[in-house]
Amino acid sequence: MKKMGILFSVVCYMGLICSKVIALPAKATTVLEMDVMQKLQAVGTTSPEHAVSIRSTVTEKIVQMPFRDGDRVKKGDILVILEKSEEEAQLIQAKAQLAEQERELKRIESLVRQKTLPSAQLDEQRTKLEEAKATVAVNEARIADRVIAAPFDGVLGFREFSVGALLTPGDIITTLDKQDVMQLDFPVPERHLASIVTGQEIEAHSISYPGKTFKGKVTAVDSRVDPGTRTARVRAQIPNPSGMMRSGMLMTLELTTSVLRRLVIPEASLFQIQRQHFVFRVKDDMTVERVSVVIAERQDGMVSVLEGLKAGDKVIAEGSNRLRPGMKVELLP
Repeated sequence: MKKMGILFSVVCYMGLICSKVIALPAKATTVLEMDVMQKLQAVGTTSPEHAVSIRSTVTEKIVQMPFRDGDRVKKGDILVILEKSEEEAQLIQAKAQLAEQERELKRIESLVRQKTLPSAQLDEQRTKLEEAKATVAVNEARIADRVIAAPFDGVLGFREFSVGALLTPGDIITTLDKQDVMQLDFPVPERHLASIVTGQEIEAHSISYPGKTFKGKVTAVDSRVDPGTRTARVRAQIPNPSGMMRSGMLMTLELTTSVLRRLVIPEASLFQIQRQHFVFRVKDDMTVERVSVVIAERQDGMVSVLEGLKAGDKVIAEGSNRLRPGMKVELLP
């Protein structure tokens, strides 16, 4: 009888311990509903708003080149002067011939009024005058071809020739880029084209300037989709008053395509089993249950949830690795 009493006491003691459930401390968060920006990430290449290669249109020797590598120039600034002494001499001769034809026209007009000469000679002289004017214009154009000026404001590249070099048509003397505004071209997958419109803002970054954000706007979307890559080219413009951006730079960018109402939770709440994502949801009795969720975009440490939760649910934010379904938790502040 004594042994049976001792055994009964032990069983009762063990049952008392087992009946006490230890609650694990954990941090929880509330599932919120908020506006989430849908962002498209891409990589693009910069180019100037206007760019041109400065070339010669004639075969001639360089006489002057009044610029240095990398100079900033204004529209109309002289960049190159080619040998033009022969053309200038021909222009002087053409102008003299023009003056002679003008005098001859006045003389013939006077004689025609006096009826000394027939009016047919007046028409013939007017033709000779027009020919003289054309000769002057041709010689002026030849001289203009030998003076090369900047077609717009911009920054020059390297000089590829020096004074005394003989240029031929097509030779690139230097380059000129207008860098006040830079263009950024980047590919966009076909499935996102419907959400791209002109005026959308972008944020771009370059490894050349860590931490620097360049802001611009979409200005055009290509009218064609590349059948090989199933992408279309999109162009944005970015102000570049300081000249930090240069042609050919590789830029990473983000483009906000839309704003959607989503349920969001901290990314740390998720855990993964094979290819499925789960969270621990806290029930009314302070026990946890494992819930499968379908997620969407991740931004700034938060993740959007499409299925599995509702607004107001409490999920474990930290300490999920210590939990099992049905365990009781004590929520930390």
